[in-house]
Amino acid sequence: GGARAAAGCDCAFAGAYPRSYVVRRTRAPPPLTGDYTDAFWAGVAASEEFVDITGDPALAPRFATRFKMVYDDDYLYVLGIMEEPEVWAHLTEDNTVIFNDNDFEVFVDPSGTTHNYKEIEVGLQPQP
Repeated sequence: GGARAAAGCDCAFAGAYPRSYVVRRTRAPPPLTGDYTDAFWAGVAASEEFVDITGDPALAPRFATRFKMVYDDDYLYVLGIMEEPEVWAHLTEDNTVIFNDNDFEVFVDPSGTTHNYKEIEVGLQPQP
């Protein structure tokens, strides 16, 4: 978890530090089929189930969402495991705030500081 990563941190929010996930290196790229039951992905640890960003138990997701990740010299591979049966999206313009639609977001924070991280947002609508 994230609290361990904040050990020794003098920040006031150390107890609320975000969860963390260690991405392992792979010697061979995974099959890009989207099949999370593939033998390759069976050997990769899954994240904890997602929670609402506010932490409010009343806003707990109805369906589980997790991910698995590996990397090689060229790419970061992310497998999203989403049980939501009814996905939808309406936004089609470039650079819109897509978290208002169904989307999948990955935050990469190699330094573990919650600053200067990179964010990847994937929406359901194709972009021009």
